Amino acid sequence: MRLPATNQTPDDDGKGREDGALCRRSRRLAHLCAVFAVALPVGVVVSCAAGQAPDLPGLSKTIDLAALVWWQVGIVLAGMLAPVLPVSLALLVARRCFLAVGRGAIFTLETVAALRRIAGLVTLGGIAGLIAPTVVVLGATILAAPGQRQLAISISSGPLLTLVLGAVVYLIADIMYRAARMAEDHAQIV
Repeated sequence: MRLPATNQTPDDDGKGREDGALCRRSRRLAHLCAVFAVALPVGVVVSCAAGQAPDLPGLSKTIDLAALVWWQVGIVLAGMLAPVLPVSLALLVARRCFLAVGRGAIFTLETVAALRRIAGLVTLGGIAGLIAPTVVVLGATILAAPGQRQLAISISSGPLLTLVLGAVVYLIADIMYRAARMAEDHAQIV
């Protein structure tokens, strides 16, 4: 289902104004998604380049990146980027979805496909968020003296909430798929 163009005059019930506001909000959100999709991984790389590593549960001290071998820094950086990159990709897909809504394409198969990709990427980010802390700690302490190597398994609410959010978005995408199919069927009947 497509919304009427935003330059049309509103109906007597004011629906045209609401549709135009939805399209404008969607375009603004598309711009925010683009900014955050770039800012998240850049922020991780910049913090790693500045020698900052996250405080991880189970780790007795903050990781000193300057004391690590280059490949250990690579493991720490990869572990820090693992949950962020799928979310950044999901934000880029969300940007395309918001732009489609901004053009008036709401209950279309294009929008549904984008929502399903978002759900998959967010779920992947949640899984990576559960595994990444263990990888970072192992990578950072693998060359430590015996007795100082650490293994930390951390389960926090952030990645679990991300997994639930991915499932919710997929459910919404499935509902929208059914609505888009019904809209197509009704359009063919008329």
